[in-house]
Amino acid sequence: MGTPPGTLSPEVVEKAVQAVKDSHSCFWWWNPDFVPRNPEDVREIVFHLRRGDQKAWRRAQELQSCL
Repeated sequence: MGTPPGTLSPEVVEKAVQAVKDSHSCFWWWNPDFVPRNPEDVREIVFHLRRGDQKAWRRAQELQSCL
């Protein structure tokens, strides 16, 4: 059974939080305690990761594929 629409699995939340921590240059203004609650939050993270380096871009692709 999958995750209901509009919610995130714990794995996606963990990946998103770690991506923010690992790509500080993309999120220097971001609240370090922020936890994504829905797919829109993760899309916002993906958007900002795409402005980073190649590693950040790959993380963005990985997160996008989880949505």
